[in-house]
Amino acid sequence: MLPYNPENKVQIIATLILLFLLSLVFLDGYIRYRNRTKKRIALMWYRQLPEDVRQKAIANHKNYAKGSLAYLIEHKFESLQKAISSGFVWEQTSEGYNYWYKIHQSCENIE
Repeated sequence: MLPYNPENKVQIIATLILLFLLSLVFLDGYIRYRNRTKKRIALMWYRQLPEDVRQKAIANHKNYAKGSLAYLIEHKFESLQKAISSGFVWEQTSEGYNYWYKIHQSCENIE
């Protein structure tokens, strides 16, 4: 054990403050990373679409899943773009491939 010395006390406090600040930086970085990589079910991603497009995406997704609740819940996606591209087959929808391609491209920067 170190003998009492005011200089040691200041060094210890400074070290604790530094460790605390570093932990805050690490925690903030981890939270940002976690939010970027969080996978969600497609229905959660579709919330970010305009109402008319959202309803079409949900209907097509449910139709593709053929009512399988397990499919709707278990398949998770990393982005809105991935949910749109993998949630249903564009060619098999009434809107067609070109419509969904344009929607897909417009969602490029949405997280």
